[in-house]
Amino acid sequence: MDEFKTNFNVNLIAILYRDGRQLISCRINHKLLIGRRDKAEPVAPSIVQIDASCNKLVAADMDCPTFPRSLVLLCRLDGNQVRISNVHNTISFELSGKGCVEPNQSKTVDVPATIILPDGFTLAVLSTTAPAPEKRKPESDAPGLRSPLRLPNENLEPIFNNTMGLSLRGSEKRSEKMFEHSILSIASDKNEALIPLEANAFLEILDFVVLTAQKPATSVEFYRGIAEAVTRLIDVDRAEVILRQGKEWVRSSDRTYCNAAKLTAADRAPSYTMLEAALTSRDLVVFPDASLDLNQMSLREMVTAVACPILDEEGSVLGVLYADRVSSIGSGNERITRIEETLIEILATAIATGIAKMKRESLVTTYQQFFSSKVIDAIRQNPKLLDGEDCEVTVLFCDIRGFSRITDRIGPANAMAWVQDTLTALSSHVQNLDGVLVDYVGDEMFAMWGAPDEMPDHAVRAASAARLMMALSVELSDQWKKHIPEGFEFGIGLCTGTAHVGNIGSKQKFKYGPMGNTVNIGSRIQGLTKHWRVQTMMNEATAERLPLTIPKRRLCQARVVGLDGTVTLYELGSHEISPQISLWQEYEKALLRFEEGEHREAAQAFGDLAKRYPKDGPSLMMLVRSVQQLANPQEQFDPVWTAPSK
Repeated sequence: MDEFKTNFNVNLIAILYRDGRQLISCRINHKLLIGRRDKAEPVAPSIVQIDASCNKLVAADMDCPTFPRSLVLLCRLDGNQVRISNVHNTISFELSGKGCVEPNQSKTVDVPATIILPDGFTLAVLSTTAPAPEKRKPESDAPGLRSPLRLPNENLEPIFNNTMGLSLRGSEKRSEKMFEHSILSIASDKNEALIPLEANAFLEILDFVVLTAQKPATSVEFYRGIAEAVTRLIDVDRAEVILRQGKEWVRSSDRTYCNAAKLTAADRAPSYTMLEAALTSRDLVVFPDASLDLNQMSLREMVTAVACPILDEEGSVLGVLYADRVSSIGSGNERITRIEETLIEILATAIATGIAKMKRESLVTTYQQFFSSKVIDAIRQNPKLLDGEDCEVTVLFCDIRGFSRITDRIGPANAMAWVQDTLTALSSHVQNLDGVLVDYVGDEMFAMWGAPDEMPDHAVRAASAARLMMALSVELSDQWKKHIPEGFEFGIGLCTGTAHVGNIGSKQKFKYGPMGNTVNIGSRIQGLTKHWRVQTMMNEATAERLPLTIPKRRLCQARVVGLDGTVTLYELGSHEISPQISLWQEYEKALLRFEEGEHREAAQAFGDLAKRYPKDGPSLMMLVRSVQQLANPQEQFDPVWTAPSK
């Protein structure tokens, strides 16, 4: 903690708000940088140490692009002043009542001061006057202060034979209302017997708590740090975090901190009665309560204890923050005070927040494999979006043409680099249009639009992504010309329809996506692109939802292998479609003649198109079908094309 000590006789506090709601607070020791989260930094809001003289307040997460990574630098000066610098090159911010701070400009102001930040954020800079701290030996220098607790081999045993003297807090359940007043206001409450801490010492502990809370909830430093904060804020012999796993209470020396001067109490087991009472009530439990007459007790010493449940967002008990001390009767510390209860509750909430943050970070890491930042933000606001439900979506399947032939020739190392390069570029088009990356299967990518968040234009977004992918094949072919001189294209299938969307993976491996007939048809359509020698095909439901500005051509009606009924197939035009408008118009006329049984006229029309446009796969396909009907006419003509394979 030495790097956070200062000789200033005024403590400066920065408090971050968003839309009027307090998010986080910290002390300004020397310098404080405010900005958006970088990839290597913890999820916002959080505080990270840059160097011995500067911390960073990570105000906004990566889904706030208008909030730069570095915007404001606060430098504390002597007395009640702070220098506020704009460290960005283009973005300005407002200093309430003191004008605008332009890029690369600084202003020196008295506190309090309020800074208006992007995306609804506000930073308040406040001051508290305090005497200079005494030069005292840090507690961490005491011998054995961090000695691990020697845990008993036997199971947890109650230290009370009955519930006499054990009290639930019982008044108001712990909620956001309990934290309307800051921890600083609790420490300055004139109507309560205060914990004997100087303001500077208290703020030093607060700094310690804030920094500890930034540690991963899986680390020893996180739980041990919270337990240490309890012993430093409250006069207890030991504190520990006892987690709940299934139906068992699990203790660990890594989650325990003991006061070195009072290790005589280290071996006693926590009260099983209190743990179960905290579990059942989901509220703070203390011993002894006010009903117990201590004057009637013959013991000279007793154990005073408190157990505070650690609750998740659904109110389930994750564990208990437990603390106790041996108290001499008549010493005045036989009972847990209201302030001690409140501090315990705040620290238990810090543990719950750390666990929730760890889960959120884990989920965000998982979600980033599938969703764009916009969709992730919607999921954060409404996690129920991931619940399975039936909804209308558009699916996209894209694979690399000639993949096996090319990989055999260029070798496995080059093939892996090629596939990674290609799938990365394809995926960026999906996520840039807020699609969901459902899966990769070899050289094929599976994506979806329309869920989890409502998206009325899902077909348009999917078609736009497909058109970008067609243009991408030209760019990538040029980049890989050295290894693949003949170039390569994609086969893309689009299908719009109803699907059941949710976790299509397993309990062990999350995979969000759709299931149902729409998915099966989309996959089949992608496979048919090679028969018709077009890059992108789609069903009628997708084509009907596209604006006139996106060109499309009706190819035929088809029976798809393994699926009942028929599907009307359309080709999606690329961005280079203008020279082919005449071709597509003539093709449509010839197709109508074929479907009406005028096969001679259809053959002549498709033959003329094949001569003028020899690379047009659909014209060649329909020419063959027309000639077959002339050579082998059917008694009952069926214009529906039957796909030879999947």
